[in-house]
Amino acid sequence: MKTVLFRLKEGDRLLIVIHHLGIDGFSWRVLAEDIQQAYAQGLTGEPVRLPSKTHSFQYWAEQIQEYADSDGLLQEKAYWKEIEAIPVKSLPTDFEAESNAWRVRDTRTILVSLSEEETEMLLTKVNHAYNTEINDILLTAFARAMQLWHGDSKTLINMEGHGRELEHVDVSRTVGWFTSIYPVVLEIPPGSDDDLGYQIKYVKELLRKIPGKGMGYGILKYLTSSENKKDMAFDTRPQVSFNYLGQFDRETGDQFRLAEESSGHDVSPEAELLYDVDLNGIVIQGKLEMSVTYNRKLYKAESIEKLGAHFRRELLAITAHCAAVEDTEITPSDIDYDGLDIDQLDDVLGSLQ
Repeated sequence: MKTVLFRLKEGDRLLIVIHHLGIDGFSWRVLAEDIQQAYAQGLTGEPVRLPSKTHSFQYWAEQIQEYADSDGLLQEKAYWKEIEAIPVKSLPTDFEAESNAWRVRDTRTILVSLSEEETEMLLTKVNHAYNTEINDILLTAFARAMQLWHGDSKTLINMEGHGRELEHVDVSRTVGWFTSIYPVVLEIPPGSDDDLGYQIKYVKELLRKIPGKGMGYGILKYLTSSENKKDMAFDTRPQVSFNYLGQFDRETGDQFRLAEESSGHDVSPEAELLYDVDLNGIVIQGKLEMSVTYNRKLYKAESIEKLGAHFRRELLAITAHCAAVEDTEITPSDIDYDGLDIDQLDDVLGSLQ
């Protein structure tokens, strides 16, 4: 870890550089909150007092090692085997692949962004409609955009989560690299046409079925003993990654804001490229920004720009649709009853009206 304070006429800049092995996106929030609180206390002459620490990274690592062969985790295998068995077509490319040893230097990035007003609408006027979370909305829009882009109703992606879901372990204020990565098959259900409401509910339920918010997949793959996972192939190879990091404006407080200057390259140009298309979203200064990094050896810039345009348009359409819904429509995951699908629940609720 290195820090540098630049004293400039127009205001100071604090640069913090930490290797990814030591910090993840969630940890940056913990660090930013502590810096903000310590700075505020320092301004008033108070002694610096930060909230209590939570469990150590070492303790968490020991606990997931035990969890790796537990009955609870092994029960997840049935779900992940189903995901591995779903047939999904490979994404079409503009150019024939010449090599599979792609590097970060082979990428380019475009930015898909919403205005402050559009972002405010997305964050405050949408989730009430179907009792959703922001990822439900973003991924429904992305699923629709991908279908328009490559023509198939299914898209295999890798999703990233914060990986801190292990019960009885509190790492809510622990800095480290906890990130979980797991496969998701996004789908626009056949026959739903332009029924945005149904598609949102479908994607929401698809995401709610993921056990443990996906944390177990990587534990099974890398930590579970061989004899307990002989029936799993771990052969999914998503070409796309999706990660929404959340609202970083909240963590910077009144005294700080994210600097506009570049902090430099995050990754070596020689690092191995893991995905053909990699989406990362964040809300900065009140605006949603989705960076779409792509392999320029496989795709033309105009192809990715077309995908970005689809995504933005679908996201705005869903936002407008949800904002116009007056009464909340619940889905099966909102009630404590197994066995109902979306259509059956809608029929039950309809019969009660």
